[in-house]
Order: sequence, then structure tokens, then C-alpha cells
Amino acid sequence: MKKKIIYFLMGVVVLLLVGFAKNRLTTYTVNPDIVVVNKIMNTDHTLALSGDLISSATQYEGYTARKVGDKLYLSLQANDLIYLGKRDGSFQITLQEDGQSISEIYLTQDSYHKKIWPAL
Repeated sequence: MKKKIIYFLMGVVVLLLVGFAKNRLTTYTVNPDIVVVNKIMNTDHTLALSGDLISSATQYEGYTARKVGDKLYLSLQANDLIYLGKRDGSFQITLQEDGQSISEIYLTQDSYHKKIWPAL
């Protein structure tokens, strides 16, 4: 009887560890509608953005950037892992420009693009 309980508890621990690892290693692209951009600074050679994710359970993990002509497309990456500790959806992104100016900035998720700069 003790062995069955021990095996059961070991199985539960293994499942919890696998679930934790899967969630920790799995990020996804954030829907642009849950992003609040507080500040955009576009100088001669530097572009800086800062903001927050409005979903309280979402942890900002990083971004990917793609430039097409004079348009910049940003995809924010996040994780919804539940853990003890501070969740922080705030982000700061700084990009060094390659000498070509950026005329428009979009937040993207798959084929959905939301223009964030210049303001509409």
C-alpha cells in the first residue's frame, strides 16, 4: 500500500514538473489590442518604446522586429505561467536604426497589424 502511494506521489510530481517546464518554455505572440504604448521616441538613430500589457496574468518575455521598407513591425512575446512572484507586463524596447528612417510602426500578431505610430 505504501508503494502505491509513493508511486502515485512521484507521478504527480513528474506531471507538475512537465507542466511547469512546458509553460515556462512556451511563449506566444501578444494580441496588439492588449498592449498600451506609453511612450515612443524616434530620434536620428534610435527608436525607443515603452508600455504595458493590460492582461494582469501576462508576463512580457521579449519581442521580434521586422522592417519592410520604412515600416517597422513589432511582435511582443509573452507567457502566462502562474508562479509565485511579481508578474510584470511592462516593456521597454530600444532599437538602433540602420540609417533609414521609420515612417510607421505597427504591432502585429499573425496577419493582424495595429498602427501605433504616428498616431491616427
